[in-house]
Amino acid sequence: MDKSTNPNLFDHQINMVFKMKESIADFRETYDVESPGDLVIELEPGNEGWSHVGQWQSTRRYCAIVSCYLRRRSTPTGRGRRVTNAGNRVDTSLS
Repeated sequence: MDKSTNPNLFDHQINMVFKMKESIADFRETYDVESPGDLVIELEPGNEGWSHVGQWQSTRRYCAIVSCYLRRRSTPTGRGRRVTNAGNRVDTSLS
């Protein structure tokens, strides 16, 4: 199934990437670190942030998987780096 046969699914997947990237940015801002690994180093025992370490790791992992899928679907060769949707360029990288 590609974006030409199911544009709603394609749009939903792009929205998922945006939401996951927002979550990742929120984790970075909340804890003032760049990665879950950095957060582990900063946290004290019993800190409520420990529950966010796994959530952050999972979000990054799922974002990478969906982004990879979208990049492969965005070009005829499956080697695209950007997804085009309704004329807008969407960055699917994790940065």
